[in-house]
Amino acid sequence: MSKIKTIKHSVAFQQRPVTVAELYKKVTIGDTAFNSVFSTFAGLLQRINQEQEWSKNNHERCQQFMHCLLTGAGALDNIIIVPIDLVLQSLKLKMERLTDISKDIWNATISVIEKDKTNGTEFYIIDGQNRLVNAIKGYYENEYALGNKQLLGIDNNNEEVIFNGKMYSELSKDCQEYIDNIELTVLVATKGDIDSFVVSLIAKNEGLPWTNWMKTMTKNWFSLYRNKLKDIANHPQVKETLNKISGQEYAYDKNGHDKFVSELLIWMEKKHQVSQDRHHNSYLEGHDSVKQSHYKLLQQYITEYNKGNRESKSFSNIVLRNYVMLRYAMEHRDEFPNVNIPSIRVNKVVEFVSLYKVYNKTLKEDDMNYLPAVNGIDTNVKRPMYYIWACSEKGKDFLECRLNLLFKEFKKDQLQLEKDQIIKTVVDTLAMPSMEEVYRNNPNELSLGRKLKPSEIYSGKFDRGHKIAKNNGGSNDLSNLAPHEKGHNRSIKDTNII
Repeated sequence: MSKIKTIKHSVAFQQRPVTVAELYKKVTIGDTAFNSVFSTFAGLLQRINQEQEWSKNNHERCQQFMHCLLTGAGALDNIIIVPIDLVLQSLKLKMERLTDISKDIWNATISVIEKDKTNGTEFYIIDGQNRLVNAIKGYYENEYALGNKQLLGIDNNNEEVIFNGKMYSELSKDCQEYIDNIELTVLVATKGDIDSFVVSLIAKNEGLPWTNWMKTMTKNWFSLYRNKLKDIANHPQVKETLNKISGQEYAYDKNGHDKFVSELLIWMEKKHQVSQDRHHNSYLEGHDSVKQSHYKLLQQYITEYNKGNRESKSFSNIVLRNYVMLRYAMEHRDEFPNVNIPSIRVNKVVEFVSLYKVYNKTLKEDDMNYLPAVNGIDTNVKRPMYYIWACSEKGKDFLECRLNLLFKEFKKDQLQLEKDQIIKTVVDTLAMPSMEEVYRNNPNELSLGRKLKPSEIYSGKFDRGHKIAKNNGGSNDLSNLAPHEKGHNRSIKDTNII
């Protein structure tokens, strides 16, 4: 007889038959599923609810599951749950071995779980969220009808009763009772810790498409940073916008919204875009942090874009990414020494976003984006330092190039945009360049309309003049400066020179 009594970090479960009606009741006690007996919490011992996937094609996946349920095949799919007390016990034991910094992260999670417990939660779902919430709960609440595949019941008189094509409310009382009393096996965890439950969840669903990012988010469900990501991503206007961006990796049901938000937050800190999922780990694990102000700013910028972009069609994630970078750079000019940023602020959000979209499209359609054809054959080689090239890579130089090109477009129209009140030029805090720097950048005198000789800048007859007057918010940026005859410069005072 073996002397081994158990395997370290193993899990154990107890089988319990539960009727469909009882399962529905357990996920609907309270006003939402978040304070039900069986609680769902996206990413907490469960991957995100794949509502979009299960509602596709008139709830096709829900219909398939209900068909299996009625024909007996659904009995093969167990619902797996973990008692909330077991989760709390595991967390508190693990916390004893953590550093003070890590304890803060776990304490926040414990508070959330204890709140769930107070609100009536007894179990967390490890596996079965989509079947319970989307299929069973959705059917009971008449969100969809059973599929058209034949589903015939036989009553006590050996007469056929049609189930297919009907919502729950359209069924007879006898048919409803039949569904109510179908039993599914619920596996209740009796042994295990947080880490083993997460490993079990991933292993149980390994046959389904899991991305590395989904695994990363699931393994770090306790993280404060993760909760911040979800706070931003779940903001109604942010969510509406992120639902439209391209790229399967940013899909909602793959935790993609959280990933996109995290990429931008890390860019705000590091000024480069992370290229691998593991690069998020230091933030999720609490080793690196994001400024509190950055969370608020990111939500603000995406909300702005939502207000100005009322098109229903999807668009490239790069368009939104570049807008966020543009807005952040406008308000943090000192963090971008290699980017020529005009000293402006947004005055009319909707018009500003629309104008950004115009500039973005113009830059994308520039004929110079690609090297010329060779022997009449297009090379499709991106021309360095042009917009398509700059948008093709994630490196810092590429990102800065994007910003320089976009800001160049805004600067072309800055005076007119000021007149149209789309932007407001703000007083610049940059140091005034020397006359030598001004001359080298632009040797043409503002009022005389001629190119000055190098010796003239030392004659004492010229100032460093502003095209947009300083008192009108004109920048000390070299692009806004030129030599200017002293008398004329001082006579015009706050007048802009176009």
